[in-house]
Amino acid sequence: MFDIMQQMGFPIYDEQIPLQKVKRWRLEEGYAQRLPNVSVPSPHLTLREMIGLYLAGGDPGPFRGSGIEDSLATAFSKFEAFLPKGIMPKLDRFRSLFLFSEGFEKSLEGKEQIVESLTRAMLAERTCQVTYDSFSAECRKTFLIDPLHFFERRGGLYLFVNVPAYGDIRLLAVERIHSLEETRDSFQYPEGFDPKRKLGEAFDLIFDDPVTARIRISADQVKYVMERRYFQDKNIRRLDDGGIELTLTTSGRMDLKRWILSLGGGAELLEPEDLRKELAETCKELARTYLANER
Repeated sequence: MFDIMQQMGFPIYDEQIPLQKVKRWRLEEGYAQRLPNVSVPSPHLTLREMIGLYLAGGDPGPFRGSGIEDSLATAFSKFEAFLPKGIMPKLDRFRSLFLFSEGFEKSLEGKEQIVESLTRAMLAERTCQVTYDSFSAECRKTFLIDPLHFFERRGGLYLFVNVPAYGDIRLLAVERIHSLEETRDSFQYPEGFDPKRKLGEAFDLIFDDPVTARIRISADQVKYVMERRYFQDKNIRRLDDGGIELTLTTSGRMDLKRWILSLGGGAELLEPEDLRKELAETCKELARTYLANER
């Protein structure tokens, strides 16, 4: 392709990348801007644009350690050909400024083909047969799904699917998919399903488990709670001691319970009463565990 373009008169040159066995092809700087009927934006980047560019391509998230991370790196390197000389060393400097946590990410190593197949099935609206490791049932199940959307949560890649056998929307963790095969059957996107609204209804990853809760947050924890966007549009009552009383309607009783426990004495669930009793029993169990081991 590059030979043909050179024969057509395009000023394309190759350059050897130091310490690597690959070449990079470049169009003569400024040539595209001089072409008639061609509009090319200036490649000169502001500091804010460079930060955004690096952050967009610098963190593979749940794809870390998989072949998809390598593909992301390859795509990013191809984009480099459109940048002026001297920009990439500046972008690389950001590696020492922005660090990405890897400790609690799930691994998608070996799941590259499954992600690719799911993507094709979503675009073509094809039903798939999936073999899935169900933690709740403690067994491996095989069933049909209509794949709808990927989403990332807490370092893991998840999938909204419609399960024809049950007629409802369910959630699958991609790393638990053992095998997947696209069928010849097509599906129609579920009428009225709004994935963004669905995600907004859940406290974390549990859906269709609604709860309205009233929680007292101590003064020393208020600033940490309120810096999270999720809580900023909730019903809040300021207390005389500097704390707040937070009222929210969400989905996922267990997720909410875990969050309250994570705040220790900085949060007290006031309502609903049944969930408050569950928390009290959990606290008693914790006390028995730790006090029994005291010498």
